[in-house]
Amino acid sequence: MTAPSRLVEVLLALCGIAVLLFATAHSIGLSPDSSAYIGAARGLLQGVGLGRPLSEGHYSPLVFYAPLLPLLLAGIGLLGIDPQEGARWLNSVLFAGNIFMTGLIVKRATGSTLCTWVASSLLLISFPMLEVHSMAWSEPTFLFFSLLALLWLSRYTERGAAGDLVAAAIAVGFGVLSRYAGLALIGLGIAAISLGARHPYRHIVRDCAVFAAISGLISSVAFGRNWIVTGTLTDRPGVLHPAGLAPLQGGLRTILRWLWLDAGPRRLPLAVLTVGAAALLLCGLAQRLQPTRQGAPRDMTSAVIRTVLIFSVGYVLFVLVTISFVDASISFDNRILSPVFVWALIGGVCGAQQWAADPRRGYWKRPLVVFSGMWFAVAQLLHVVPWVIDVHRNGQGYATAEWRDSHIMAQVRALPQPARIFSNGDDAIYLLSGRLAERIPERPAATAQQKDRYEAELARLKRQLSESNGAIVYFARIDWRPYLISAAELQSRLRLRTLYAGDDGAVYTIQE
Repeated sequence: MTAPSRLVEVLLALCGIAVLLFATAHSIGLSPDSSAYIGAARGLLQGVGLGRPLSEGHYSPLVFYAPLLPLLLAGIGLLGIDPQEGARWLNSVLFAGNIFMTGLIVKRATGSTLCTWVASSLLLISFPMLEVHSMAWSEPTFLFFSLLALLWLSRYTERGAAGDLVAAAIAVGFGVLSRYAGLALIGLGIAAISLGARHPYRHIVRDCAVFAAISGLISSVAFGRNWIVTGTLTDRPGVLHPAGLAPLQGGLRTILRWLWLDAGPRRLPLAVLTVGAAALLLCGLAQRLQPTRQGAPRDMTSAVIRTVLIFSVGYVLFVLVTISFVDASISFDNRILSPVFVWALIGGVCGAQQWAADPRRGYWKRPLVVFSGMWFAVAQLLHVVPWVIDVHRNGQGYATAEWRDSHIMAQVRALPQPARIFSNGDDAIYLLSGRLAERIPERPAATAQQKDRYEAELARLKRQLSESNGAIVYFARIDWRPYLISAAELQSRLRLRTLYAGDDGAVYTIQE
């Protein structure tokens, strides 16, 4: 990579930091998952352990989520930066890193400076990438290590160097520590080695074993710690609920939004004509700007495309299995499909370059490639520009003004410090006020054992409310936890007194 090309790549990465910091000017986006990551980081800094602090000196161990993001946030916290603000800066740097890594992979695969700039620029303006990097989630960390794995696995299958194999295995191991979904990359890496390596069979078996051993050993750090602390690997019970077609239909709708094919029937033809005319005008310029391949081997391009296909298809299948056996609430939205988005973008740019460079194609190939790239860029910008402005003004998730400045949160902040707080939104209370809160009981199941447990939890809740002069905070906006006891049942079973009631929820205390 020449100095001018490297400078452009660095500038694009810095633009990623600037855009993300502008969008998250008030705060990084916050969600229930964010509470687990930020709380675990704060727990480490406070010396209570890797988990969210609870009342009376206890903490909830982080088991359901992978540990790497809280560890990184705690490391940033040693510099005196609160993990919530640290997540904003970490994700901004990771966004820059992912932009740079995308360009690097395309550069190594195609040898084309123009393709490198196109891939990095498209990632910079892509709505799914900006969305996941603007939230306090673990996806940015996972994406970074998955791109490292993609680069080194592709290089290994093309060159056969042992160093590339070991580096890919280490990247996959840290990917698992970022998200448990990274377990899929261990199997997918083995598939990429088996299908792409040009070695005798016994060497392939040996390399697969080395790859699995290194990545598995790094991954076992998280699962071993979970087993020691809680006696479970991930605290995710296995229950059979076949995925069916609904998740795939949701994934198709997500992909159509990526391509702006969910626009109205009147807007699509006009957009096609406009972008098509611009592509015809620019194809000549693209012809002049397109440099030679600079010696990049064709096998490297094929290796990247092959690895991208293995990663993308295998990851989707892994998520479908997870939906069917672990968590039926998973949906193929921008967050879950963000790895596929990045991998497909890299594979698409590499494939387009390889296809356009084929002398057997006709004269229409370059206008078609330019049109496709421009269409994708326009589709992203139509989402990104208004989204960045809106998030800059209003925030995301729990960080929106509607949550931060709500009357019910003001009531929470005004509660006396010794009072224990119970809520259906304990994560929102923790993130927005810093107060420790506990989750209210779940609705009882049909079994007698579950009903007895439910009655015991209600009795304990009543006793704790009375002893600590505590309060129950019930958020009307939280409608995604139907498994929790309702406000009406709490009032009827515990004889509560209303301290505050409004459109955003209510605050109750026990009647003496």
